[in-house]
Amino acid sequence: MYYFCFFLSSSNSVLFQAGTSTFNRGKLMNIGYLEALNYDKFDCFVFHDVDLIPENDQNIYMCDEHARHLSSAIDEMRYHVMFYNYAGGVIALNRENVKKINGYSNLYWGWGNEDDDLSARTRDAGLLLTRPPEYIGRYKMVRHIKDSRAEHGNELFLSWRGRWPHDGLNDSLGMNYTVIARYNHPLYTNITVDVGSSSLVKDRQTSRVRESLWWFLNFYYP
Repeated sequence: MYYFCFFLSSSNSVLFQAGTSTFNRGKLMNIGYLEALNYDKFDCFVFHDVDLIPENDQNIYMCDEHARHLSSAIDEMRYHVMFYNYAGGVIALNRENVKKINGYSNLYWGWGNEDDDLSARTRDAGLLLTRPPEYIGRYKMVRHIKDSRAEHGNELFLSWRGRWPHDGLNDSLGMNYTVIARYNHPLYTNITVDVGSSSLVKDRQTSRVRESLWWFLNFYYP
């Protein structure tokens, strides 16, 4: 069971992935977005890993006209950004920009690369990746056993450009899920979902459009 939380403009939601399948962080984020809009017309979404605890109350959870990467300094990364285009941990996007980039990819089963895919989408959509200073965007990561990396994650990432217009929120097959339980608590809503199996989409992971090795290296080390 895996869980990620979403801090919204006036409501908090925590999503649990039920079952024993490899977790799919991107799909959970997309589900959180859709479920929140079923509740109300929120205009700001903060996609937040549940294992990150903010250390500075000056780090304002808000959305601007771009992609606001709030976790600019995580203790596990020695309080520095892992690389320039890093968009993992905690990121804020307004409702229209989430739609503009088609949310997250639904195809990354396992840990890694789904946040890189999101970062590439934001750049291709003309959005900037903004951050608070490192002394403000500080987070403590709760120690835990990490899941295995996404199978062929780097190879899948190379095909992001040909996939992102149809791999995300608008993908009816990839976004197939079932809400198993929903509990409304005073400070947050707990939602447990069945996201399906990775075998349902493995035949849809390829794309004729692929980035070069030079592009790949430049993305991480510009």
